[in-house]
Amino acid sequence: MLKLLAFVLPLGLDSFAVAAAIGAAHVTTLRQRLRISLVFVIFEGGMPLIGLGLGTALARGIGHLADYLAAAAVIAIGAWMVLAGGKDDEKASRGNNGHSARRFHDLWQSVLPGQRR
Repeated sequence: MLKLLAFVLPLGLDSFAVAAAIGAAHVTTLRQRLRISLVFVIFEGGMPLIGLGLGTALARGIGHLADYLAAAAVIAIGAWMVLAGGKDDEKASRGNNGHSARRFHDLWQSVLPGQRR
């Protein structure tokens, strides 16, 4: 039970932080609040159920190879990080011309259509 709490608590705090940020954005209409709540319910409740279903099916299919596949994944990710050699850090320091900020803004507008410019 303690392991489950240690796993779920950070996820709950993350959701709380997002909800607090949305609240600070002065979402005032009931329709907007209900729409945001529905998105939270779908993702916070649905994703674990999808993960359990896919995990069970995957475990039945490749359970006997899981140790080898995990080792291969760790080795592949480690090799990729070594070969990348900090290229991603250089890109991050130069900036991304606001592309991710624009995508976030577009996502925000899709959730809150009443907040148009």
